[in-house]
Amino acid sequence: MYTIDREVVQRHMEDMRQEIEQYRLGQKALKRKRKERNRVPFWMIFFSFTN
Repeated sequence: MYTIDREVVQRHMEDMRQEIEQYRLGQKALKRKRKERNRVPFWMIFFSFTN
């Protein structure tokens, strides 16, 4: 049996945490893009009326 170095485990945990953080940021960005995409037609209509 081999012993796992505590530093190695902590480094791995930190990497995992960073990956999860990046994933969450990506999901937020996707949601924001979807919302903006849904708003675009309204703004296009609004500007077409003002011109």
